[in-house]
Amino acid sequence: MSEIYLADFNAWIAQTTQLLQEQRWQDVDLKHLIEEVEDLGKSEQRAIASQLIPI
Repeated sequence: MSEIYLADFNAWIAQTTQLLQEQRWQDVDLKHLIEEVEDLGKSEQRAIASQLIPI
C-alpha cells in the first residue's frame, strides 16, 4: 500500500478510509497513516498559533 501513498495520495486516502471503515486493521498502511496524523496535528497547532494576537 505504500506504493499508492507515493504515487497517488488521494487514492491512498480513499483506500485507507475504506480499510478503516471495514475495520481491516491489518491492511492499513500504519507507517504513513501515523505520519499524516502527526503532520495534521502540527499543522493545526501552527494554524492556531498564527491566529493568536499578543496582548
